[in-house]
Amino acid sequence: MNSFQFRPFDDAAPHEVVLTIGNFDGVHLGHQALIRQVVREAREAGLRSDLLTFHPHPQSVLREDPPPIITTLPLRLRLFEELGLDAAHIVPFTRAFARRSARVFVMEDLLTRFRVRKLIIGFDFHFGRNREGSAEVLRQLSVEHGFAFEVFPAVSLGGEKVSSSRIRAALAEADFAVAESMLGRPYSVLETVVRGEQRGRRIGFPTLNLVPDERLPLPFGV
Repeated sequence: MNSFQFRPFDDAAPHEVVLTIGNFDGVHLGHQALIRQVVREAREAGLRSDLLTFHPHPQSVLREDPPPIITTLPLRLRLFEELGLDAAHIVPFTRAFARRSARVFVMEDLLTRFRVRKLIIGFDFHFGRNREGSAEVLRQLSVEHGFAFEVFPAVSLGGEKVSSSRIRAALAEADFAVAESMLGRPYSVLETVVRGEQRGRRIGFPTLNLVPDERLPLPFGV
């Protein structure tokens, strides 16, 4: 397969693909297991492994007080590449896009831009107007349009489901060990370092100043 590609959604070239769709905030252990299955099945079938995600996060557009973002887009893309995907496609998420029905999105967007041979989604994924794009709707559409469909189950750790909400809660309490256990890696941020007021070096603690374009789930402090 080709090396990893990042493409705007409107620039998606038609290929036969095993595809997954989701927000993937955190790219945690559950996301990683799902993506690895997409990659594995695509390679076994001689197809591309592609991922479709949204930016900004839908909750950042639809809610007045949205949850913070665990993993900003630059790091998500790097993690997608490390997991072996052939391409990630970014859908610009707007209120107008949110009003589209799930069926219209699949028929007018998804199936015109991709030759989907199999679609795999996470157990809790919904999309489209009023979250009407459920697993049941996608299963019906898969039968109508001739592609395979699978719902990937939750991944558990210590008897509880790994989830972005649990990771946000851990980070907000500065419990980086719990966050790391669910992320499968130390919590990190990938952003450009900018020049600050250099106060830290005057007290013996030089710091790096980062200005992410999304709010992170971290407690106040250095």
